[in-house]
Amino acid sequence: MTYFNRQKGYGFVLPFGRNDQVFVRSEDIESDRRVLSEGQHVSFSLALGAGRWEARRVKV
Repeated sequence: MTYFNRQKGYGFVLPFGRNDQVFVRSEDIESDRRVLSEGQHVSFSLALGAGRWEARRVKV
């Protein structure tokens, strides 16, 4: 986990071994809290969104 704005409900994660961040929305987080913390390890699927890669089915 790189960055997550809890108030706005979105952030960015950094895939292992990559330098490019991936956009993530709170509704794609499969958890009761639907928030992420800096440094938290997560797993996710990549999907091509509106012109960018996005994290989907994010598991904490």
